[in-house]
Amino acid sequence: MVENAIEHAPPGTQVRVEVGPHAIRVRDQGPGVEPGQLSLMFSRFWRGAHRRDRGAGLGLAICQEIALAHGWTLSARNEAPGLSMTISAASEAS
Repeated sequence: MVENAIEHAPPGTQVRVEVGPHAIRVRDQGPGVEPGQLSLMFSRFWRGAHRRDRGAGLGLAICQEIALAHGWTLSARNEAPGLSMTISAASEAS
């Protein structure tokens, strides 16, 4: 999550990591994701049109599987500007 945020954040902007008792949230100031593609972000081999890296599109799918294996929830939402990703205990997901 942090690596993706750094990759997509415009130069000179902040990537924030917030750690709470039941969740970790990573937020960048990048372009965000088309609303219809938010659910695709966790699919294997999906890569957004605005990507800058050469990855295979597996990183977030792997993160999602790890989260599920531990009973956690991984979610993404567009911000203004940017994108935030949150991993939380399933009972604490919002």
